[in-house]
Amino acid sequence: MYASPARSRRYHHGATTTITTTTPTTVSTATSTPRTNRTATVGRFLFSMVRIANTGCVADGSSGTCYTATECRQRGGTSIGSCARGFGVCCYKEITCGDTTMTNCTYLVSPGYPSTYSDALTCTMTVSRSPDVCQLRLDFETFETFPPDQFGEHPHHVSVSCFTPHTTS
Repeated sequence: MYASPARSRRYHHGATTTITTTTPTTVSTATSTPRTNRTATVGRFLFSMVRIANTGCVADGSSGTCYTATECRQRGGTSIGSCARGFGVCCYKEITCGDTTMTNCTYLVSPGYPSTYSDALTCTMTVSRSPDVCQLRLDFETFETFPPDQFGEHPHHVSVSCFTPHTTS
């Protein structure tokens, strides 16, 4: 009987993760002769390839991206459910002031949310993109600002800035 644990390898191809699993299997064949019964055992390996597309997923009312559990942890995310027929996890990631992300479907969260954010604090969050990404989308799920003061001024503001490094050829 073959008792070695299964081995797996993971490959990352752009927006797809591939897991190769090697599972040991024992195949037995019995042959009968007039004098003895013999059992021949032949070891075989079955190879299973599972490709996990890093697509969007939803679990517990939150959105995430489908990754392997290891990839989710490496990206600083938390597993909130399963995806890819149970081979992947729906990875939820949030960042706050001073943090940077390159993970699709990241939640940008004020410090201490849902408490009110201090008006004396400037908060910067950076979203880096892959070279093949040409567009970013921000969805404001919860967003509250203070009303204008007695003079009609808006002392509180939000700005979204996009910076693209300039390269020369």
